[in-house]
Amino acid sequence: MVVIQNLKQSINRNVEAIMPQDDQKEEFTNALEEYYKKIAENQEQTEEFQKGIFRDFLEKVIPNKFINTSERIDLAIYNGETSKSKVGVIVEYKRLLGNESEMMSKDHLNVKAFRELVAYYLRERIVNGNLEVKKGIVTNGYDFFVIDSNELEKYFR
Repeated sequence: MVVIQNLKQSINRNVEAIMPQDDQKEEFTNALEEYYKKIAENQEQTEEFQKGIFRDFLEKVIPNKFINTSERIDLAIYNGETSKSKVGVIVEYKRLLGNESEMMSKDHLNVKAFRELVAYYLRERIVNGNLEVKKGIVTNGYDFFVIDSNELEKYFR
């Protein structure tokens, strides 16, 4: 059974307790607006190009984390500041236009993007012995599916 949650429902209670200050909210809003503007201007570009825009956004809003690929993972948010850190978040990125059949939607969850995310997650956990992966994200730059590692563990151990 799949449970669809909105953003507020998916935020961990501990995260809610450390909500950002007004200036941080403004910086985030500005970075998000810039990100959406760049994505809108570059809808026809390649997946790699769009993924780079997303990576630039993440680097602005997530301080002190290394963000890059990891093996075949499109983007990985590491738990530390270097590539020697363990991967904490796996991102499967799909091109905005021209890749619609591979991207998840509420009506179509079992698509290539989801299967790739599961494969990368299992490789991190089983092959690499990484117990620090906490989230998986499937996105096309506009739509985001955030999957908690506990949900993946239920079905794929």
